[in-house]
Amino acid sequence: MTDLLEPLQPKPKSAAVTTGAIMVALRERFCAPEFAFFEEVGDSGSGSAVYADGVAINMWASRGYAITGFEVKASRSDWLRELKQPGKSEPVLSKCDYWYLVAPDGVYKDDEIPISWGVLDFKDGKLREKRKPPKLEPKPVTRAFVAQMFRRGHGKEERDISDRVNKALQDDRLKMQQRIDEAVKYKTRELREKAEKWELFVKEVGEHEWVSAPDVVRAVKAVQVAGVTGTYSGINDLLQKMRWSLKSLEEAAAAFAHLHEGRDPA
Repeated sequence: MTDLLEPLQPKPKSAAVTTGAIMVALRERFCAPEFAFFEEVGDSGSGSAVYADGVAINMWASRGYAITGFEVKASRSDWLRELKQPGKSEPVLSKCDYWYLVAPDGVYKDDEIPISWGVLDFKDGKLREKRKPPKLEPKPVTRAFVAQMFRRGHGKEERDISDRVNKALQDDRLKMQQRIDEAVKYKTRELREKAEKWELFVKEVGEHEWVSAPDVVRAVKAVQVAGVTGTYSGINDLLQKMRWSLKSLEEAAAAFAHLHEGRDPA
């Protein structure tokens, strides 16, 4: 009963699926050495107005070098627009041995998919074959179609190279900035320590305008050379040595006085 009184908690929303995420999954599944994969392939060269989201060519002779096309849909609205143009995919589909709809569950209904299409279900970054496509009877592949595939492949390769170069430059900039930050941090700490030492020195000794900086430096250096500030030859040790020297001088003076008193006058 208490459950009925508690407010309903909204169901967590799953992250929206993007076309880019589906394309990544396609590239991972239809990859070398078995496949050559191309994105956004048109039917008739650079002037093509109709594109397949992806085309994969099987590179193994045992598979007959089969060509598979893919229509990628990430949202229900996108798929409904596709259904209103049933002939849109035909120019590229007619050159393929197999054709798939690639979409997450919920984007499509099973009875909406043409019987000549297979279905690759996208979920959690992976693809699962939900429906196997029948073998089609493709038309001969034209040189324009082949050129379009290689053009798209070349463009993708250039973008990949550019992305890798930009990533390397970004990493280098980040490392350089880290080294600069560390150097600045170290130098700042060093200067702060020197400033604190000078402030302590001025506080203890006093800062007098009539005493020049070179005189102060020479005085401090003289004290250091004399060993007054050392651990084993500090002020106490120096004072003890002076006492020993004074005692020795006093004893010598007393001996000279005694000799002088015992000498016969001439």
